Amino acid sequence: MDLAILDAAQGQPMEGAKKIATQTVMSSTHQYPDGTMTQLLKRAAGKSWPVWTWCWRENAEPHGWLSIAEVDRKRQEVTEYMWDVEYELGEPSTEGRMFTLETLSLAFDPALGGGVGKEGEMLTFEEPQPGAVYATGADWGKKEDWTIIATFRADCSPWRCVAWERLGRRPYPEMIRRLEERCRKYPGTAAHDATGLGTVVEDILYGAVNPVQMVGRARHDMFSTYAVALQQGAIVYPMIEYVYNEHRYCRVDDLYGAGHPPDSLVAGTLAWHVRMNVSRGYGPQAGGERMAHTADWSEAGATGGRTWGRW
Repeated sequence: MDLAILDAAQGQPMEGAKKIATQTVMSSTHQYPDGTMTQLLKRAAGKSWPVWTWCWRENAEPHGWLSIAEVDRKRQEVTEYMWDVEYELGEPSTEGRMFTLETLSLAFDPALGGGVGKEGEMLTFEEPQPGAVYATGADWGKKEDWTIIATFRADCSPWRCVAWERLGRRPYPEMIRRLEERCRKYPGTAAHDATGLGTVVEDILYGAVNPVQMVGRARHDMFSTYAVALQQGAIVYPMIEYVYNEHRYCRVDDLYGAGHPPDSLVAGTLAWHVRMNVSRGYGPQAGGERMAHTADWSEAGATGGRTWGRW
C-alpha cells in the first residue's frame, strides 16, 4: 500500500456509539528496505507501538493447519531470496542501505546494556567516572522530528555510549536545559546542530556547546567520518532499539541525497565530529555554570550572571 493512502485512512477508525476503542493492525511481509513497512517500523519505534512477528512455523503441523509437504513445495516454487525474506523473516535487500548487518553487529553491543528509547526515557549506562572525558551530540526536533542527546565516553577505545535520551513535543527551553544538565553531569566537549532551527536554539543555549552547521561538503564529510568509525568498530552503542532501527533502515540517500538523516545518527555524528576537542574539556564555574577552556576561545562575556562563549 502506498504510504500516503495508509496515512489518509488512519483517520477513519472511530469508536462509534458503543464506545469500543479503536485498534488498528497493520500486517505485511517486509521485503522492501525503503517501503511502507519500513516506514511503519520506524514509526513503531518512535511511538512505542508493539510489533509482533511470525512465520510459517506458527501455522505448521502438528499445532497448525499448514502441512510440511506444502512448505516443502512452496520452498521449491519461490526464489531463495523470496523464501528468506517473505517466509523466514530475513532482512530485506541491503541495496541502498547505509550500514550492513555486519557493521551493526560491531556498533551495537547488548553486553553494554539496552533499552527501547522511548520519548522522555533517560537511559544511563554508565555514571560519570572521575577523570573521564565525554563527548555529547544533540540534534533538535520538536514536532515532526525528535531531539536526541547522546553522550559517549571519549577517553577510551572504542568510544561507548554512556547516556542517551529522546525528547519531543516539548518547549525548546526545556529540551535545551536537558542538554545543559547532561554537559554538567558528563564533562567534556559537546556540539549541537545549528542548522535551520538550530540557530534559534543557539540564541538560547548557554555554555560552551559547539554550534555546527551541517550543510554542503562539511555535512557530507561528517556523515562519512561517522560511518567509517562505525564500520571500524570505533563507536559502540548499547542495544537501544530506537537507535538500532534508525541505523538499520538508514539509506545512503538519507545522508547524501534527498532523504532525511535519522535523528539519532545526527546526534552521534555531532559527538564524533568534535572528538578533537575532547581533551580540552569543561570546567566548573561559580553558580554551577560551565565554560570551555581552549586556545580557540574567541569571544567571551557575562550575561545575566552566566559565563558564556562561542567557538
